[in-house]
Amino acid sequence: MPTYRYQAQDAGGRPQSGEVAADSREQAISHLAIAGLLSVRLSEAPDEAVFDAAIVSADDQTPLSVAETVDLGALLATLAESGLPLDAGLKAASLELGRGPLARALSAISNQLHRGLPLDEALASQGPRFPSHLRGLVLAGLHSGRLGAVLEEFVSLERRAALVRRQVGLALAYPLLLISLLLAVFAFFGVAVVPGIAQIFDDFDMDLPTSSVILISMSDSGTYVLAGCLLSSAAVWLFVWLSTDVPELRSMLKSVPLLGSIARWAALARFCRLLALLIENRLTMPECLRLAGVGARDAELLGACRRAADSTEGGQSLRASLGALAAFPKSLGPIAEWGEQARALPEALRTAAEMFEGRVETQLTLLRMLAPPLTFLLVLWGLLFLVSGALLPMVSLIEKLT
Repeated sequence: MPTYRYQAQDAGGRPQSGEVAADSREQAISHLAIAGLLSVRLSEAPDEAVFDAAIVSADDQTPLSVAETVDLGALLATLAESGLPLDAGLKAASLELGRGPLARALSAISNQLHRGLPLDEALASQGPRFPSHLRGLVLAGLHSGRLGAVLEEFVSLERRAALVRRQVGLALAYPLLLISLLLAVFAFFGVAVVPGIAQIFDDFDMDLPTSSVILISMSDSGTYVLAGCLLSSAAVWLFVWLSTDVPELRSMLKSVPLLGSIARWAALARFCRLLALLIENRLTMPECLRLAGVGARDAELLGACRRAADSTEGGQSLRASLGALAAFPKSLGPIAEWGEQARALPEALRTAAEMFEGRVETQLTLLRMLAPPLTFLLVLWGLLFLVSGALLPMVSLIEKLT
């Protein structure tokens, strides 16, 4: 006999959901009406064999990307706020997505929930597929009864971080494109133009300027010059793109003017907001620090958070733990101290996050102002170098011949 899942309301208007066995949809609706349920919505429930066939292999634990993690958080928040069954909602979402890591992750969680496993344990059973700070936020939301609100704030935080990355990418896109074109022009001259000119200079035994000597040396390498220019351009693009998601590369990015400051202040703002959210939902301070360190996606902050967590476990205050570490700015200690004394630590940390976000905006404004003119000067220098190295000696030779 087919089994149908239903979502309905009782006589008091309270949402009800479950499963009912019936020979047809009409019979199922009739059974539910007799039970006093109204506004019935039915969907055919897959049997256990379907659920078993959809189980994701335990070996498939590919970590979700940042964007996929945000999508998962948003979906869980929506389902938690709506009161719909999580297993059915996640299963429907996985079927709609079809393929990919997120679809497999949703299917795996749905299977675990269908078997009665709590949400936090279902996430933990997936191993490294889900970031530990997301699992911590789910646990905190379940304990506080505010799962939907906690995940909504997490999604908002992640989207704010994505917006900063997008703004940096937009600020760098045009300069990097111009530099790539300049490298392509250099490669073209080195391979197609300079060899012929160099032969003419050699035939007339001319004294060449330094720029011409450099161009001829580059052209002697032929295709290696072209490959080197193209690879250099691709490497710059790849580094900037990957550094937004890979903590180790972001640490290298901190040595770059402006970009390093943006990465540092954005990571600190993210850390403060995550720490505030975790503390607000009554996790222990050491656990909050460790999870916020992971969520900051910054290798330096991660190590500092682990040391701060060890210090708080030893009885030190948050202010003393943060103040002893160079990874945290000196301004954060007094703010944390005020929050501890006023019993308003989450609010204090959010204030610190707003301060750091203001610094991010300042650095972004400088980047937008300085990147175009500096790139223009670089491109102008490159073109002048080509003209002085390739064309001016030719002009001098023509004048001598005439």
